[in-house]
Amino acid sequence: MVNKSLLIVDRDRGFSHALADALASNGFPTRIARDEHEALEEIEASRPSMILLDSQFSQDGLMHGLAIRGIRLPIVLMTSADGAQKAHDLGITAYMEKGGSAERFLGAICICNARAANREEAKGAA
Repeated sequence: MVNKSLLIVDRDRGFSHALADALASNGFPTRIARDEHEALEEIEASRPSMILLDSQFSQDGLMHGLAIRGIRLPIVLMTSADGAQKAHDLGITAYMEKGGSAERFLGAICICNARAANREEAKGAA
């Protein structure tokens, strides 16, 4: 069975809960963390399949924490401005404007899942 659980890392409780509700109603169980420390605890405890990360956080801190633990997960950077360059510079899987609809978030999640599956398939073939 494919793990479809997600972790939202965002200080905005209203946004986080609204997005979590929309994602859960579309088959993606979702947890919420308010900062990098909570995020790392949640990742170790629940092993989500993907992280939706607010761009206001120190991505370097979270990325470093994941690297130390040997954890590689797809990350969607949630930003209120054009985040393509920032996402690329950090090696983040994708980015999404925060004002986007739940359907756009679902689309980004599906694309990330497909990319992750292709990477795993390529590693298995090597």
